[in-house]
Amino acid sequence: MKVKCINNNLFAVKNSAATTSLSHYIRLTDGNLDIEVNQVYTVYGIEFRDNSPWFYLCPDNDSEYPKPYAHVFFEILDDRLSRYWRLATEQSINNSTEARLVIKEWAENSFFYELLLDGDDKISDVFSRMREVLDNEYE
Repeated sequence: MKVKCINNNLFAVKNSAATTSLSHYIRLTDGNLDIEVNQVYTVYGIEFRDNSPWFYLCPDNDSEYPKPYAHVFFEILDDRLSRYWRLATEQSINNSTEARLVIKEWAENSFFYELLLDGDDKISDVFSRMREVLDNEYE
């Protein structure tokens, strides 16, 4: 899946309901995100928050892990879901169901993302390998 950034500022979102929902997850005083307008990104996973998709992507080539960004900041250029993604669901603390479309290793390990953020070597290697595969999946 490929997306293009069309907006990188929370306060430029036109939908006030979306802005209210987003401000629950994004806490930036200036509203600026670390993504570039008109830049095309590979989506490494999708997470659903408040029934809206959030795309996991790497804001630059040097990123060691993907970050989640709300769909309202992007135009979908290629809507094909990766053949490497699996559906993962789990109960959250407030007893709602969280759902993600992510690589198999992430879907099978609810701590995958936290371990990736912590720099776990094995998990980082898995993500690095799969990042290259996903980057080239639809070339």
